[in-house]
Amino acid sequence: MTQPRPERLDVLFIGAHPDDESGLLAAFGRWRHECGVKVGVVSITRGEGGGNAVGSEDGPLLGLLREREERSALSLVGVERFFYLDKVDFYYTVSAPLTARVWGHLDTLSRLVRVVRATQPSVIITMNPAPMPGQHGNHQMAGRLAVEAYLAAADPTFAPDQVEVEGLQPWQVSRLLLDSFGGERPTGPDAALVPEQADASTVYALWKGPLTMPV
Repeated sequence: MTQPRPERLDVLFIGAHPDDESGLLAAFGRWRHECGVKVGVVSITRGEGGGNAVGSEDGPLLGLLREREERSALSLVGVERFFYLDKVDFYYTVSAPLTARVWGHLDTLSRLVRVVRATQPSVIITMNPAPMPGQHGNHQMAGRLAVEAYLAAADPTFAPDQVEVEGLQPWQVSRLLLDSFGGERPTGPDAALVPEQADASTVYALWKGPLTMPV
């Protein structure tokens, strides 16, 4: 039996934790408000392994709190589609291979491909997959999985049950965009240098969208 497909998206962001897309909120809001672009966000985990300096929530309770905060923040900029792959957010590591073992590489990729085939985005945006100094292994793996999903979603031989049983169709994403941000920071004598200050008064654009979360 063919399952109903979620609304098609223009852009799909793929990250490891709630808030990994936070640097793109302004762009998402402007795209939605001015161009009608439909954006969806995938979070491989719910961020339950993160720190909490303002409350007592920890573990699964913290993950639920972070999910709620993410949904609220993204709703303000017009993002209405959220996908959580239910993988564990374990301790901080810079190892992508360790992350792949803990998450289950093939299972996570299959879940991600299902989302891509179901929503048929034109563009995927994801994190930097490179093992730069200090780069979170979860972030690296999210980027690598996104690249693999970009290719695998169009291959009918990958996860064929999604096509034959679930009624999804192979889908070729048009563009894949990778974030260049990494974890590298100055070390040694360079760490004492103060970067040149930028003019914080420069206004590049004004937000014209809603100022409150839709009810």
